[in-house]
Amino acid sequence: MKPSGPAGHADGALHPDLTVDDIALLLRSAPDARSPRAERTRWVELACRALRSP
Repeated sequence: MKPSGPAGHADGALHPDLTVDDIALLLRSAPDARSPRAERTRWVELACRALRSP
């Protein structure tokens, strides 16, 4: 697993153990345009929480 990028980790914005593979996993689970708006919005909220540093 590779780090997602030095900039995001260096400034503390990203979760410290986040990897490129984690981001790919999140994107594969993203709802598509046919999903209800509320579901898509909730997915974005949860994905953002997962990416942010605690």
